[in-house]
Amino acid sequence: MSTHKKICLSVFGITQIIVAGILIVSFIPHETIPHIFNTGGKDKVVHLIMYGAYSLVIAVFLWQFSVKRWTLITFTAASCMGIIVEFLQPLLSNRSSDIHDIVFNAIGICLGVASAYLYKQRRIILQQLSFVFHRKSKSLAT
Repeated sequence: MSTHKKICLSVFGITQIIVAGILIVSFIPHETIPHIFNTGGKDKVVHLIMYGAYSLVIAVFLWQFSVKRWTLITFTAASCMGIIVEFLQPLLSNRSSDIHDIVFNAIGICLGVASAYLYKQRRIILQQLSFVFHRKSKSLAT
């Protein structure tokens, strides 16, 4: 199996695990959620982490394979999922929709995309530095 296929399968698997986690946490009955997450807005941190991780994986996958507009695609896909989940919660469970959840999903998505962007920039800088040092060492050797 090629490296490209291995990466695709790995990212697909990670994405499916994250999506399953988001759906499970979003649709489990309110009574079964540990009390620690139901007080003082701590559930908003869970929204940040879940959607941040989801968007980070999608963003890294897209730019790794040179997909143009990877930030827009990531933000749109993750936001649509977050909004759909929020609107389905009252229909499929005894949970309610909350605009604050949507806002924190969006903040998490922005953090995930920003993290992917910073990671990408770091890799580009390291590649450029490697090229410069490689050229200098060659010129010094001759």
